Amino acid sequence: MAPNMTVEDLLSSRGVPLRVSVEEARVAVAAALMNSSPSIERVALDNALGRVLAEDILSPHSLPPFANSAMDGYAFRHTDLAAASEPLLQCVGESRAGQRYNGRLAVGQCVRISTGAVMPADADTVVIQEDTQRSQDQVRLQQIPAAGANVRKAGEECAAGAQLLSRGRGLGARGLALAATAGRDELRVLARPRVAILTTGDELALPGQALGPGQIYDSNSALLHALVIDAGAYPLPATQATADDPQRLLHALRRAAAAADLVLTTGGASVGDHDHLPSLLAEHGSVHFWKVRMKPGMPALFGELAGKPVLALPGNPVSVFATFQVLVRAALSALQGLAPVDPLRWRARLLVPLRKTHKRAEFLRGIHNIDSQGQLWVRPLSGQESHRSVALLQASVLLCLPEAEIDLAAGALVDVEPLFARPESEVRL
Repeated sequence: MAPNMTVEDLLSSRGVPLRVSVEEARVAVAAALMNSSPSIERVALDNALGRVLAEDILSPHSLPPFANSAMDGYAFRHTDLAAASEPLLQCVGESRAGQRYNGRLAVGQCVRISTGAVMPADADTVVIQEDTQRSQDQVRLQQIPAAGANVRKAGEECAAGAQLLSRGRGLGARGLALAATAGRDELRVLARPRVAILTTGDELALPGQALGPGQIYDSNSALLHALVIDAGAYPLPATQATADDPQRLLHALRRAAAAADLVLTTGGASVGDHDHLPSLLAEHGSVHFWKVRMKPGMPALFGELAGKPVLALPGNPVSVFATFQVLVRAALSALQGLAPVDPLRWRARLLVPLRKTHKRAEFLRGIHNIDSQGQLWVRPLSGQESHRSVALLQASVLLCLPEAEIDLAAGALVDVEPLFARPESEVRL
């Protein structure tokens, strides 16, 4: 690099995009990392939580596979009551879950039946137990149900061969239950991307160690480790490297790149005297873009070293969280051959006025509430600085503001991204 040339000047001279929009950053990451043939592995059903399906799951039989009772009661033929002088049936047997009644019903007969049990061949209706009065084998109906009541018909949910789950779906508890319904004890899933986490900064101490002068504990490693798992990837053991020593940092980057599919770094990506990541990647690898028009998280950088992608995130925890949501999730999807999806967003009304005087997109931590009329409201938390981890914990939504100066009155509509079902600590609106 020529004397008096800044790294920004160098990258600009090479045509590296600087200060890209959030959407441009997401598209660039996804396009660079899209994998058309990701690795696939087989895992046991019990180990598939959070994994991404690499196959379609079809039902080997109709669902339900047989007509069965939706309630405990008595199964009978509804037309028998039309000809009867009184609603009285004779119980001639029982159909239990897992043990069906194999006999035939004569006119005026019924079978005691349990929830989920196979319907007798001649029966078409179930009267619930609470609507009957039984004496010996005589069952009197106190309420006559409609024809076909309380019966789950064979195939009413889906036919044999129907697709239950599709390739590319993330597997949660509901999806795993459906796979089990199809009789699957093993599933083909996408191999989880291996993610190296490299936190930088002389000021960082490991939790459990004594703090030295001017030190703080490294919270980014724990944050990224959890976020990587939540995104369906595999975090390698986190590494610390000083941002003040470019050679140590380069050595740590090379080791991380050798072991991982994606390298995440925190800190050292801005323009300070000790922010060496941009220059190191420019000299020993490549830079795809640097700086994103977002707050928090502007210094984010996307590059490459030793053939492996590097996402350099800012050092403050809130910035790490925001850039992970915007960029890293898109990267992890692309590495598995999946197109990134737009984040889930709700429309909410502001509880208080809100003014933004800069033109970057902004992600504010907020608390949401739903009033008695069902209207969703949101209030930004006080203390939006990117080092405030307590406010990040309290937030239930990210309040997403566009790239423009805005001046919004209370009651104005805004977009929010849900983070949790409810705040993790008690915060009153």
